[in-house]
Amino acid sequence: MKQVNILIADDHDLVLDGIHALLSPVEHVTIVGRASNGLEVMDRMQKLPDLDLLILDINMPEMDGIEVTQEVKSRGLPIKVLILSMHNRPEFINKLIEVGADGYLLKNSGKVELVKAIDKVSSGGKYFCSEIVKSNFNEKLYALDSHQSELSPREKEVVQYIAKGYSSQQIAQVLELSPHTIDSHRKKILSKLGVRNSVEIAKYALKKGILKGFDIV
Repeated sequence: MKQVNILIADDHDLVLDGIHALLSPVEHVTIVGRASNGLEVMDRMQKLPDLDLLILDINMPEMDGIEVTQEVKSRGLPIKVLILSMHNRPEFINKLIEVGADGYLLKNSGKVELVKAIDKVSSGGKYFCSEIVKSNFNEKLYALDSHQSELSPREKEVVQYIAKGYSSQQIAQVLELSPHTIDSHRKKILSKLGVRNSVEIAKYALKKGILKGFDIV
């Protein structure tokens, strides 16, 4: 299992202590730093050259989790961002997707799901807990009208794997196709559905029953 170096950030020490206690026994995970606000995150990142992943709360002083995520992604840093928050409000989730967050968990998630999310995100995938995917944070998926093109059987198959957080490379390996072909399918899917990202594709898949028998996370 790949070693994952993590910096955790939350403005409540009790939460930081809890995350640390949950992850300390996990052999391939190392907590290399902690911060209580966004500015501390940005400062400590510079001193941690082997940092792989940030686990961030949204509501933090100085810089919040959204601002930190946006800064990390705009700089093109090879650091993944997993949000751990109590909020499932649409405005937070949509904004984090827009700025490039790699995953989103609610704070009522357990240790097993947290480790699963860490492994998925650190390996290049996306992880959004089922409660987030199923919440109504993007109503336009429910406004798909009869004029939209139907997905082909192959596109529906690709949708299933996108909804599970697979990268184009991973989908290509499973379906024995080239990554270029998968990227082409992805673009067609986005265009046909009128959506912008993988989470919106997953919402469509849930509504249309494409994920029946397919574990979303």
